[in-house]
Amino acid sequence: MAAAAVHLVEQEWSELYDTAVLFPDLDDGGRGGRPVVLAGGRRGNSSRLLVDRSHPEAEAALRELVGAVNEIAAKESDGRAWWLYLSDEDTAYLTEHVPATSPRIMAADCAIELPGTTFDDYLAGLSRNQRRQVRVDRRAFQDAGYTTDAVDFRESWDQFAPLVARHERKHGHDVDDEFIGELMRLQAECCGEFGTIQACWADKEMRAGGLAFTTSTMIAGRAFGFDHPRPSASEYFELFY
Repeated sequence: MAAAAVHLVEQEWSELYDTAVLFPDLDDGGRGGRPVVLAGGRRGNSSRLLVDRSHPEAEAALRELVGAVNEIAAKESDGRAWWLYLSDEDTAYLTEHVPATSPRIMAADCAIELPGTTFDDYLAGLSRNQRRQVRVDRRAFQDAGYTTDAVDFRESWDQFAPLVARHERKHGHDVDDEFIGELMRLQAECCGEFGTIQACWADKEMRAGGLAFTTSTMIAGRAFGFDHPRPSASEYFELFY
Protein backbone atom coordinates (compact mmCIF):
# COMPACT_ATOMS: atom_id res chain seq x y z
CA MET A 1 0.00 0.00 0.00
CA ALA A 2 2.74 2.47 0.95
CA ALA A 3 6.46 2.44 1.69
CA ALA A 4 9.37 4.75 2.45
CA ALA A 5 13.08 4.27 2.91
CA VAL A 6 14.08 5.92 6.20
CA HIS A 7 17.68 6.96 6.87
CA LEU A 8 19.16 7.78 10.27
CA VAL A 9 22.06 10.11 9.47
CA GLU A 10 24.36 10.40 12.46
CA GLN A 11 26.91 12.58 10.68
CA GLU A 12 26.76 14.11 7.21
CA TRP A 13 30.10 14.86 5.57
CA SER A 14 28.83 16.76 2.54
CA GLU A 15 27.47 20.27 3.03
CA LEU A 16 25.24 19.72 0.00
CA TYR A 17 23.11 17.36 2.12
CA ASP A 18 23.72 18.68 5.63
CA THR A 19 20.42 19.95 7.03
CA ALA A 20 22.26 22.19 9.51
CA VAL A 21 23.89 23.97 6.57
CA LEU A 22 20.79 23.94 4.37
CA PHE A 23 18.52 25.29 7.13
CA PRO A 24 20.71 27.16 9.64
CA ASP A 25 17.67 28.95 11.05
CA LEU A 26 16.34 25.65 12.39
CA ASP A 27 19.56 24.47 14.07
CA ASP A 28 18.64 20.92 13.13
CA GLY A 29 21.74 18.90 13.95
CA GLY A 30 24.36 18.33 11.31
CA ARG A 31 28.09 18.08 11.85
CA GLY A 32 28.70 17.55 15.50
CA GLY A 33 24.98 17.93 16.21
CA ARG A 34 22.18 15.49 16.85
CA PRO A 35 21.20 12.77 14.36
CA VAL A 36 18.77 13.53 11.55
CA VAL A 37 16.05 11.25 10.10
CA LEU A 38 15.47 11.55 6.35
CA ALA A 39 12.45 9.90 4.72
CA GLY A 40 12.31 8.92 1.06
CA GLY A 41 15.45 9.71 -0.93
CA ARG A 42 18.44 10.70 1.14
CA ARG A 43 20.26 12.25 -1.81
CA GLY A 44 19.87 12.98 -5.48
CA ASN A 45 17.29 15.79 -5.35
CA SER A 46 14.45 13.56 -6.51
CA SER A 47 12.12 11.38 -4.45
CA ARG A 48 8.57 10.06 -4.69
CA LEU A 49 5.80 9.18 -2.27
CA LEU A 50 5.37 5.43 -2.74
CA VAL A 51 1.61 5.18 -2.22
CA ASP A 52 -0.96 3.30 -4.29
CA ARG A 53 -3.28 6.27 -4.81
CA SER A 54 -5.80 4.23 -6.78
CA HIS A 55 -6.70 2.22 -3.69
CA PRO A 56 -9.68 3.46 -1.63
CA GLU A 57 -7.58 3.29 1.55
CA ALA A 58 -4.63 5.23 0.09
CA GLU A 59 -5.06 8.21 2.38
CA ALA A 60 -5.21 6.03 5.47
CA ALA A 61 -2.11 4.17 4.30
CA LEU A 62 -0.23 7.46 3.84
CA ARG A 63 -1.14 8.57 7.36
CA GLU A 64 0.07 5.22 8.72
CA LEU A 65 3.31 5.64 6.80
CA VAL A 66 3.94 9.15 8.10
CA GLY A 67 3.08 8.00 11.61
CA ALA A 68 5.65 5.21 11.38
CA VAL A 69 8.33 7.65 10.18
CA ASN A 70 7.47 9.99 13.04
CA GLU A 71 7.82 7.16 15.54
CA ILE A 72 11.36 6.55 14.31
CA ALA A 73 12.10 10.27 14.52
CA ALA A 74 10.72 10.48 18.06
CA LYS A 75 13.10 7.73 19.12
CA GLU A 76 16.18 8.70 17.13
CA SER A 77 16.22 12.44 16.34
CA ASP A 78 14.21 14.47 18.85
CA GLY A 79 11.05 14.12 16.80
CA ARG A 80 12.27 15.74 13.57
CA ALA A 81 12.01 13.89 10.26
CA TRP A 82 12.73 15.45 6.87
CA TRP A 83 11.10 14.75 3.48
CA LEU A 84 13.56 16.79 1.44
CA TYR A 85 13.24 15.85 -2.21
CA LEU A 86 9.55 15.42 -3.01
CA SER A 87 8.10 16.69 -6.26
CA ASP A 88 5.55 19.52 -6.20
CA GLU A 89 2.76 17.02 -6.86
CA ASP A 90 3.81 14.71 -4.02
CA THR A 91 4.29 17.63 -1.65
CA ALA A 92 0.74 18.80 -2.31
CA TYR A 93 -0.61 15.27 -1.80
CA LEU A 94 1.32 14.84 1.44
CA THR A 95 0.29 18.16 2.98
CA GLU A 96 -3.33 17.71 1.88
CA HIS A 97 -3.76 14.38 3.62
CA VAL A 98 -1.32 14.85 6.50
CA PRO A 99 -1.72 18.57 7.33
CA ALA A 100 0.80 18.46 10.22
CA THR A 101 3.59 17.64 7.75
CA SER A 102 5.65 20.61 6.59
CA PRO A 103 8.30 19.56 4.05
CA ARG A 104 10.79 22.09 2.76
CA ILE A 105 11.29 21.94 -0.98
CA MET A 106 14.97 22.05 -1.90
CA ALA A 107 14.73 22.95 -5.59
CA ALA A 108 12.79 22.25 -8.75
CA ASP A 109 12.28 18.59 -9.58
CA CYS A 110 15.47 17.25 -11.14
CA ALA A 111 13.90 16.03 -14.40
CA ILE A 112 14.68 16.89 -18.02
CA GLU A 113 11.92 17.28 -20.59
CA LEU A 114 12.76 15.65 -23.91
CA PRO A 115 10.56 17.03 -26.72
CA GLY A 116 10.30 15.10 -29.96
CA THR A 117 12.24 11.94 -30.69
CA THR A 118 15.80 13.01 -31.56
CA PHE A 119 18.70 14.95 -30.08
CA ASP A 120 18.05 17.66 -32.69
CA ASP A 121 14.54 18.06 -31.24
CA TYR A 122 16.08 18.58 -27.81
CA LEU A 123 18.58 21.06 -29.24
CA ALA A 124 15.83 23.05 -30.95
CA GLY A 125 14.21 23.71 -27.58
CA LEU A 126 17.30 25.48 -26.22
CA SER A 127 18.19 29.14 -26.52
CA ARG A 128 20.63 30.32 -29.19
CA ASN A 129 23.46 30.67 -26.65
CA GLN A 130 22.75 27.22 -25.23
CA ARG A 131 22.79 25.67 -28.69
CA ARG A 132 26.12 27.37 -29.41
CA GLN A 133 27.58 26.03 -26.15
CA VAL A 134 26.35 22.51 -26.92
CA ARG A 135 28.09 22.60 -30.29
CA VAL A 136 31.32 23.80 -28.64
CA ASP A 137 31.12 21.05 -26.02
CA ARG A 138 30.44 18.30 -28.53
CA ARG A 139 33.30 19.45 -30.75
CA ALA A 140 35.68 19.39 -27.77
CA PHE A 141 34.65 15.82 -26.98
CA GLN A 142 35.11 14.70 -30.57
CA ASP A 143 38.54 16.33 -30.76
CA ALA A 144 39.65 14.39 -27.66
CA GLY A 145 39.67 11.20 -29.77
CA TYR A 146 37.80 8.96 -27.33
CA THR A 147 36.07 5.74 -28.20
CA THR A 148 32.64 5.40 -26.57
CA ASP A 149 30.54 2.46 -25.54
CA ALA A 150 27.61 1.51 -23.30
CA VAL A 151 28.68 -1.20 -20.86
CA ASP A 152 26.86 -3.36 -18.33
CA PHE A 153 27.18 -1.89 -14.83
CA ARG A 154 27.61 -5.37 -13.32
CA GLU A 155 30.65 -6.05 -15.49
CA SER A 156 32.35 -2.65 -15.23
CA TRP A 157 31.62 -1.24 -11.77
CA ASP A 158 35.21 -1.88 -10.62
CA GLN A 159 36.67 0.22 -13.46
CA PHE A 160 34.04 2.92 -12.92
CA ALA A 161 34.31 3.27 -9.12
CA PRO A 162 37.77 4.94 -8.93
CA LEU A 163 36.62 7.56 -11.45
CA VAL A 164 33.57 8.32 -9.29
CA ALA A 165 35.80 8.67 -6.21
CA ARG A 166 38.11 11.12 -8.04
CA HIS A 167 35.12 13.16 -9.22
CA GLU A 168 33.68 13.28 -5.68
CA ARG A 169 37.02 14.43 -4.24
CA LYS A 170 37.29 17.06 -6.99
CA HIS A 171 34.05 18.54 -5.66
CA GLY A 172 35.16 18.53 -2.03
CA HIS A 173 33.69 15.26 -0.77
CA ASP A 174 35.91 13.32 1.62
CA VAL A 175 35.72 9.80 0.13
CA ASP A 176 38.32 7.19 -0.74
CA ASP A 177 38.44 4.60 -3.51
CA GLU A 178 37.58 1.76 -1.13
CA PHE A 179 34.38 3.39 0.11
CA ILE A 180 33.10 4.23 -3.38
CA GLY A 181 34.19 0.82 -4.65
CA GLU A 182 32.10 -0.95 -2.03
CA LEU A 183 29.16 1.36 -2.74
CA MET A 184 29.30 0.60 -6.46
CA ARG A 185 29.74 -3.13 -5.84
CA LEU A 186 26.66 -3.26 -3.64
CA GLN A 187 24.58 -1.30 -6.13
CA ALA A 188 25.71 -3.52 -8.99
CA GLU A 189 24.81 -6.56 -6.92
CA CYS A 190 21.31 -5.44 -5.93
CA CYS A 191 20.12 -3.52 -9.00
CA GLY A 192 22.82 -3.93 -11.63
CA GLU A 193 20.43 -5.44 -14.16
CA PHE A 194 18.98 -1.95 -14.65
CA GLY A 195 22.34 -0.17 -14.78
CA THR A 196 24.30 1.00 -17.82
CA ILE A 197 27.51 3.00 -17.89
CA GLN A 198 27.95 5.28 -20.88
CA ALA A 199 31.75 5.36 -20.98
CA CYS A 200 34.58 6.85 -23.00
CA TRP A 201 37.95 5.19 -23.41
CA ALA A 202 41.52 6.12 -24.31
CA ASP A 203 44.44 3.68 -24.49
CA LYS A 204 42.02 0.91 -23.44
CA GLU A 205 41.32 2.67 -20.13
CA MET A 206 37.96 4.07 -19.02
CA ARG A 207 38.49 7.82 -18.64
CA ALA A 208 34.93 8.90 -17.81
CA GLY A 209 31.50 7.36 -17.37
CA GLY A 210 27.92 8.14 -16.53
CA LEU A 211 25.84 5.53 -14.70
CA ALA A 212 22.08 5.48 -15.28
CA PHE A 213 19.33 3.09 -14.21
CA THR A 214 16.63 2.44 -16.81
CA THR A 215 13.10 1.24 -16.06
CA SER A 216 9.93 1.18 -18.15
CA THR A 217 9.04 4.73 -17.01
CA MET A 218 12.29 6.66 -16.64
CA ILE A 219 16.03 6.88 -17.02
CA ALA A 220 17.61 8.01 -13.74
CA GLY A 221 21.16 9.37 -13.77
CA ARG A 222 22.97 7.97 -10.74
CA ALA A 223 26.67 8.84 -10.77
CA PHE A 224 29.42 10.36 -12.89
CA GLY A 225 33.11 9.58 -12.80
CA PHE A 226 36.07 11.27 -14.45
CA ASP A 227 39.82 10.73 -14.49
CA HIS A 228 40.81 13.91 -12.65
CA PRO A 229 43.14 15.82 -12.82
CA ARG A 230 43.10 15.34 -16.61
CA PRO A 231 41.68 18.36 -18.48
CA SER A 232 38.01 17.98 -19.31
CA ALA A 233 36.65 17.73 -22.85
CA SER A 234 32.94 18.05 -21.95
CA GLU A 235 32.69 14.37 -21.01
CA TYR A 236 29.84 14.98 -18.58
CA PHE A 237 27.52 16.52 -21.15
CA GLU A 238 28.37 14.05 -23.90
CA LEU A 239 27.96 10.91 -21.79
CA PHE A 240 24.87 11.94 -19.82
CA TYR A 241 22.95 14.03 -22.32
